[in-house]
Amino acid sequence: MIAIAERRFKSGDVCPEQGPYEFDGYLDGSSDLLPALEEMEILARMGQAFPTIRSQRRPCYWTPAVFAGASTKEMTAHAYSWL
Repeated sequence: MIAIAERRFKSGDVCPEQGPYEFDGYLDGSSDLLPALEEMEILARMGQAFPTIRSQRRPCYWTPAVFAGASTKEMTAHAYSWL
């Protein structure tokens, strides 16, 4: 069985464990437009479907948040690291 910390979830997947999750790329692999800063991390509830990125109207991947509670500067640097 794969640990939650090693999992990657798609928009529409059911959240297996409540907690913070962070944006981890678009399903189509594009990197032309990043989500709005407030969309980079979500607090998902167990049983809730993972959302799409509303500002871009695109499905995406979510992973358990590494920087939960981090500063905006740290989160922005991490978000740009996947490009």
